[in-house]
Amino acid sequence: EYEIFDIDPPAAVMHMKRITKTNQKRVVEYVESTYRGDSYVLVTQLSADNHNEGMINLNNKEQP
Repeated sequence: EYEIFDIDPPAAVMHMKRITKTNQKRVVEYVESTYRGDSYVLVTQLSADNHNEGMINLNNKEQP
């Protein structure tokens, strides 16, 4: 990824994996993404319940 993003190690990158499943637990989507650490801010909201109400908001720094 360093070469693709034109950055030098040990620059920070964030690698995320997302798996989307149906109510029957069948996988319908698998995504791996890598983001430059100097271009994004990661904001998370965690919940103590089991309702999967946590939210991950990945905002591009360049957007207002």
